Amino acid sequence: MFVVNSRAGNFLFKAFWETKYALAHFLMEL
Repeated sequence: MFVVNSRAGNFLFKAFWETKYALAHFLMEL
């Protein structure tokens, strides 16, 4: 695993969780 800038890492982590959360809601709506 590579070390990233904390700001970039935080952004990617947040984006990943928001996308996962949105996708879960989308699938439940179907």
